[in-house]
Amino acid sequence: MFNHITSKLLMCLTAVLAATVPAFAAELITNGSFEIVDPNDWQFSGGYSSDPARRADWKSVVNNGLASYDGSDHAFLGKDPVYAQVEQTTTHLITANTQYTLSFYMTNGGVGRWVKGQLYYDDGGVKTDIDGWVLSIGATDTSNNTWDTDTAVFTSIAGQPYIGKPIGIRFTRSNSWSHLDKVSLNAEEILEPIISEQPSNAVYPAGGEIIMSVAATDPSGGTLTYQWYQYVDGINDTPVTGATSETMIITNAQVGDEGEYYCVVGNGLTTTSDTAKAQSMRVVGHWPLDGNLDDIAGGQHGTTAMIDNYVGGIVGSGQAIDFTGDPNFVALPPTDYVSGKGWTITWWEKSTDRAGTDPSVWEVLVASGISHGSDRISFYRYENSYYCFRITDSYSHTISASMPALPPHERQQWHFLAATYNETAELADFYVDGEKVFSDVAVTFGGFGDAITVGNRLNQERPADSVIDDVKLYNYPVTQDEVIAEYFAVQPGTMICQQRPVYDIVLDCVVDLKDFVEIASHWLECGRLPISECTE
Repeated sequence: MFNHITSKLLMCLTAVLAATVPAFAAELITNGSFEIVDPNDWQFSGGYSSDPARRADWKSVVNNGLASYDGSDHAFLGKDPVYAQVEQTTTHLITANTQYTLSFYMTNGGVGRWVKGQLYYDDGGVKTDIDGWVLSIGATDTSNNTWDTDTAVFTSIAGQPYIGKPIGIRFTRSNSWSHLDKVSLNAEEILEPIISEQPSNAVYPAGGEIIMSVAATDPSGGTLTYQWYQYVDGINDTPVTGATSETMIITNAQVGDEGEYYCVVGNGLTTTSDTAKAQSMRVVGHWPLDGNLDDIAGGQHGTTAMIDNYVGGIVGSGQAIDFTGDPNFVALPPTDYVSGKGWTITWWEKSTDRAGTDPSVWEVLVASGISHGSDRISFYRYENSYYCFRITDSYSHTISASMPALPPHERQQWHFLAATYNETAELADFYVDGEKVFSDVAVTFGGFGDAITVGNRLNQERPADSVIDDVKLYNYPVTQDEVIAEYFAVQPGTMICQQRPVYDIVLDCVVDLKDFVEIASHWLECGRLPISECTE
């Protein structure tokens, strides 16, 4: 029987459905598969404009021997005389608290080379890129014209200059002919809380604080609730006591507080933040290389590419690996590393300086990356005499430097090398035997990737004629005092120059009579002209 109780139940159910089912807008892109040649939707520029057969245009299945991903046609972006691009300004006006989902398919002539889709807003003909609203896809396999795809989601925020303006998409490409197909851009109304800033990793000293924060808004303008959790298994996660605001602070944090944390934000519905990691400042990987590749700090044991040449080492009574004449390498997984403060890598090394070695060849000691140009880090010795390093971000911006050359009689002696990177300051330091030999502002570090390699890089093109011992990875940039302490622990009784005095003329790290004698021996030398200016 349909009565007032049934009516109220239906009203309640309708209200619940209205609050939980998002409203979808229609597809915003016109002709996303490039099946119709219509200059009113896609606008092409650049490419082979001097050759109509290769200009930026729609291309059928027979062009370039590549079948379209969807339908019979797709877009082809050339690179001469200028790089081609294609864009479309839609009729959709950007609304606040809306989730925009972009996807497309691409392929091109080089593995790792990309096609990038950038969303913009059109303000009276002035097209302005929306910061962060970009999706870049790199080719994974060009041998069989594999089409790659990905999806990115962007959330509009009230009060931003793009609100109320038409949204558009522009595609550009890297240095390779590129193909584009099946472009999609959808809009979805958001009813749940919108998290605009996700929590970041926290690397903390023992007894310090773990601090993580989120920033969120309620699309309906209501009050939000917050509860932070420590991840256990996704079902039995532990609420953090007292952590019921935008910021979680755990005081007197110890090693036992390490783990993953996230925040659940509510307004009747809930949105869960990304998970961030907390880790105490410590050695997260320690590979002594004492006859094996075991990690005695984090249990992330290394793997080898046919290296089994263990010899006497310098640390303790253990062993080291002699890479001389062998193009293979050791791969150490940095999987226990948590970004947040930066990193330090230390190791002991001595050159075998074997006869017949090409002195112009540089030898990779420690690296992370496949080949030259794609290394995230690379520490190497050049011409068998001086150390060099490179740090590269995810966009191939690089800082590189060379250290003072080692005297020939020192090359076959053990040296303690330490490289540090401060994530906040983007500062790179390099130490040899405790002495800081380089310090400069670096680029934004792009991450270690799958492995840190020792003795060569992954493509085996730069083998090291070296013996290497006791590799360590820290999750923070150690101080020079810490570097010196570790050096002295293995080489007690030695002297290092922690900071060279300004007037140390003879370079023995002390200003004394020898420096005065050096100055006196050149007293009144003069390079002025006329000569009369040299007399008082």
